[in-house]
Amino acid sequence: MNPYTGEIAALATSLCWTATATLFTFASQKVGSMVLNRIACCWQSFFLVLTHLLLRIPLPLQAGGERWLWLGLSGIVGLNTGRPVLVQTFIAIGPRLGMLMMSLAPVIAGISGMAVPIRGDGRFSDPGCRLTLAGVAWVVLERGGG
Repeated sequence: MNPYTGEIAALATSLCWTATATLFTFASQKVGSMVLNRIACCWQSFFLVLTHLLLRIPLPLQAGGERWLWLGLSGIVGLNTGRPVLVQTFIAIGPRLGMLMMSLAPVIAGISGMAVPIRGDGRFSDPGCRLTLAGVAWVVLERGGG
């Protein structure tokens, strides 16, 4: 096995995220974020089903009804609210700053965990979150009012 498999996967993922943000920005400027979201949902559903069929991954039918309900609600909210807002963000401030703001999601989750501790002690002392905040501040301040 290649000793750099993890690094290659990380770089490939980064390239895919960058390409997706850029392509979504261009496409949404042409057709609008809501139309783009509907088209993307259809294609993603198709490829998800195809992947499950090709890899023979069974659906977790043993999961309870409550878990399926929360999974469905999460998908509906995320795909019908979150992604159109993200695409509008790409249009308004560009894919570079839009993706930068998306990198704050773990930080926001960590801060939210302080208010509603579900597990752990609820302290916000994660060095990764601090490093992320420092990186975002660096990039935002570097542009100097762009």
